[in-house]
Amino acid sequence: MKSAVTALIAVVVVVLLLECAWMIGLLGFHYPLVIQDEPLLHPQKVIGVQGTNLILESGAVLAIDTLEASDISNKLRQSRFEIDVDRTHGAAVAIWARQDGWVCGAPWAQPIRIPLIGDKTYRNRRQIIAVGAYLDPEGQQDGAANSHRR
Repeated sequence: MKSAVTALIAVVVVVLLLECAWMIGLLGFHYPLVIQDEPLLHPQKVIGVQGTNLILESGAVLAIDTLEASDISNKLRQSRFEIDVDRTHGAAVAIWARQDGWVCGAPWAQPIRIPLIGDKTYRNRRQIIAVGAYLDPEGQQDGAANSHRR
């Protein structure tokens, strides 16, 4: 009986020490679970860029804001010419793509780490790269005809 009480006290002391070490940042149970590419929700392939227009594989044309057009080729190259188009209220659309990134190790920088819980983190993250609008076949902004997500 006395040895069972002693063992129980020893377990409680060890658990309290581990919890204190975790609370002050000496011990960590999380580790980075790095995933190369964050998935796009509804990927669409860009087959061409003409000035400020993006031509999609589906035949749709997106006119992007001229302020964002200068760097669009580099951003499309980083995402392997795949984008997501997210329609908000009205005719404007948000254009998402994967952008090159890196994983900072600071959140997992405890002196003692016991890797039990993986924190999913993406190296190439889904980010808004431009804002634009769909164009109809005549080159005018199309607000009503393309109101559904393509």
